[in-house]
Amino acid sequence: MRVFDALEKMSGGEYPGSVVALGFFDGVHAGHRAVLCRAVQEARRQGLTPGVFTFRTGSRRPASKREAAALLTEEQKWDIFDTLGLEFCLCPPFEEVAALQPQDFFTSVLLDKMGAKGLCCGRDYRFGQGAVGNVALLRELCEAQGIGLTVVEEVVQGETPVRSTRIRELLLAGEAEQAARLMGRPLMLDTPVIKGNQLGRTIGSPTINQEFPPGFLIPRYGVYATLVQVDGKSYAGVTNVGVKPTVGSPMPLSETYILDFSGDLYGQRIRVYFLQFLRPEQKFASIDALKEKIQENAATARGIVEEKKGDFEG
Repeated sequence: MRVFDALEKMSGGEYPGSVVALGFFDGVHAGHRAVLCRAVQEARRQGLTPGVFTFRTGSRRPASKREAAALLTEEQKWDIFDTLGLEFCLCPPFEEVAALQPQDFFTSVLLDKMGAKGLCCGRDYRFGQGAVGNVALLRELCEAQGIGLTVVEEVVQGETPVRSTRIRELLLAGEAEQAARLMGRPLMLDTPVIKGNQLGRTIGSPTINQEFPPGFLIPRYGVYATLVQVDGKSYAGVTNVGVKPTVGSPMPLSETYILDFSGDLYGQRIRVYFLQFLRPEQKFASIDALKEKIQENAATARGIVEEKKGDFEG
């Protein structure tokens, strides 16, 4: 998939006929996927190119407000778009489109740059300066240009609409499994491995340490059963999220003990998927007590990963 990360990088005319999915897609959850997949379906049906318009918030994301924390990085978002069949993505910084009036955005961005012949969005989609444009206005603009508009209804699981706000609430409460059902995948961290205090090596459970990206949601502090991917192979993992109260840490980290693996991973980007919350963080009276608990958690994690690893392979 081609990614254009600024308006100026897309000259127009490169895709003379496309169906464009519209939205921020901050979690690419089940509801977002419904919009994206519908755009791909419509494009294939009409012999057009499936694309997506979104935007990047960059440093403007209010990282101190946990309800607005990111559920995935931009790179992860693009990877999912590609997997779903989108062929190109225009995702400029928010500042580049924030001042555009709805009509100008429709004409200069969607028509001129993206070559839109069809659009797909959710029923709550807003656009234009101050988010004054809504689906009713978008429909008027499309009809005037002879462009098809597909409005996808909210996806509901149980009695609850699938929304990013709900997913954040679940992750902050440690409900990793339920959040994964709404997102369509577990929360995933794929930052480089950094140096830690190397205590794990001395107690028989060497670990990798990873920082959370700026603005990224940090799930409930505690210990998780995780699936870890190294060089295309999946391993069971036990991951502690937090400040490691027994040994101390100056900042929240993700520290993972990878079962049945040995090797130097410093500097490598390793994928860690959070499958299930096992227990809250706790301070142990001794390193021996910590070691014993880690092995107990490892046995539990191994069973959980064995049950679910098929979802990540093949």
